[in-house]
Amino acid sequence: MISPKINGKIFEFIFDTGAAVTMANEEVWEAIGKPYLHPFNKSIRGIGGRARTMGRCRVNVGIHGKATREWLYIIEDGMLLFGRNWIDSLKIKIEH
Repeated sequence: MISPKINGKIFEFIFDTGAAVTMANEEVWEAIGKPYLHPFNKSIRGIGGRARTMGRCRVNVGIHGKATREWLYIIEDGMLLFGRNWIDSLKIKIEH
């Protein structure tokens, strides 16, 4: 588990190196103020299979003293997955 701060609020995500992108559900999107959703009409793969996106939004994200502005993909339901786009952007080291 990993707990980034998104638009000033902390959420608990599953750290998922198998997910290309970071995704959150509609509940998180509402909690961070419903930032504008850019159309993204593709499904993305998460734990348990493919998920249809509602869109993607740009958010301020920070963790471990690092911060950036990055895409967050919004799905209707499902788990919060911290994917490789944020892992790479925030330069989080993966220990084996």
